[in-house]
Amino acid sequence: MMHIGATPSDRLEGLEPAAQEFHKRMLLLQDVVDMFFCGSGLTDKGTLCHLKNLLGFRNVTKDVGTAFNHVSEFLYVVTVGYTVLLAMDLLNMKDLDEANVSLTLDDVTDTIVHKIWMETNYDAVINPDSDQPYDYCYCKEENEEDMIECSGPRCRCGKWFHLTCIQMTQDEVPDGDWFRNDCETLRSLYPFCICYTDLGTAMIACDNPECEREWYHLSCVGITDVPSGRWYCCVECEKKHTPENPDRLRDYILSLLFHGLLDLTRKDCVRENDGPMIIQFWKYDLVPFHNRNHSKYVILAHRLIAGVSGWLPRRLAEDLTWNRTVNLAGGPGRNIEMDLAVELLNNEFKQSLSDAGGNITEETVARHSQLVGYLGRTIDKIYGNITGLVASSDVKTSKVDIKETVFTMINIMKKENVFASIPGRKFRSFPEFNCSMVSKNPKRLHQKLKELSKKLDRLRRIVSS
Repeated sequence: MMHIGATPSDRLEGLEPAAQEFHKRMLLLQDVVDMFFCGSGLTDKGTLCHLKNLLGFRNVTKDVGTAFNHVSEFLYVVTVGYTVLLAMDLLNMKDLDEANVSLTLDDVTDTIVHKIWMETNYDAVINPDSDQPYDYCYCKEENEEDMIECSGPRCRCGKWFHLTCIQMTQDEVPDGDWFRNDCETLRSLYPFCICYTDLGTAMIACDNPECEREWYHLSCVGITDVPSGRWYCCVECEKKHTPENPDRLRDYILSLLFHGLLDLTRKDCVRENDGPMIIQFWKYDLVPFHNRNHSKYVILAHRLIAGVSGWLPRRLAEDLTWNRTVNLAGGPGRNIEMDLAVELLNNEFKQSLSDAGGNITEETVARHSQLVGYLGRTIDKIYGNITGLVASSDVKTSKVDIKETVFTMINIMKKENVFASIPGRKFRSFPEFNCSMVSKNPKRLHQKLKELSKKLDRLRRIVSS
């Protein structure tokens, strides 16, 4: 109703909305629960429902809003457990106490990310009428000139080039593949692997017959021994060459691990107040928001991204980038979401009023509002040291031993061989499991973003006039 306010003040004119992190994270966590939790999966070893009961997370419910801390802690345990299990699988370790230094930590982490990464089709959103990504030339300018595509798999200067920029005439355009000079040189010297270098070491072939590079050095893809069964260089090759009976059980585990690590990464960005990375996540989350019909968050994400990308003055853009968290406790790595801090202070204020008894006046409310937060806790601590009395609190702390719980999960799940590719496997509770980060309707999302951009342009003109 603010837009029909009688005065500029009522309409909040001049104020810029700041999309908040905690409620966004809660929304995305709810999406994870909706996708991966099914009550009929109690006997499906490895599903969230099975692990919830196995590990004793009785307070976890499907409604994240009523049990956020419990759900967040549960997902953390499951994510850490599956990450360790995948690392053990890559290192051919049967038990945690085995020593294996064949790969560095960087190699292991890179391989894990490579294995679980789920691609999005942002190029299709940006250019919905094009079948191919449209990367611009040396000049980085869009015009009506004819262009040619470089067939190099890792072309560094842009996938498409204007004929005039590469000094080529229309008659010289080849019928088949064309490679830019540097790409042709690399291809002619050594067309295999991501390094384009003949290392003289053991190699492995990608099981996708259409793979552009076909053969890879074991060291370049972070493995020491040739694994049994099918092996693919990336998720895209695996998807393109999916067997008739895909391993939906493994797909479920890898997708769950991907979403769990995304949640941990978002949380870490907030703890460190990494503003630019937080903004990157808003960009990344645009497609999931649209796929799952979170229209409000599509609007919020677009407004924030446009604001920090030039629509707002630089001072406001910097403020929206860096002023997204607060640190109530002090010390590095202890920031929390700004809207979560408001929730905590509100709960603390309500508890303080409750402790005051039933006779509450305006003066009581004013006094207790001043004692909420760090000042109030400090006074309570001093008072407690003098009297021996401790202020009551509604804050419920977890009794779960995280380390022991992760060990329990690992010891039970390590026998299930969940990361091996076994065609035809599936959970009974998820017989047709399929998870994708690809936009379901890139053309519609493109149109939505264009409409929102036009609204911002009109708003700028109105404010300017």
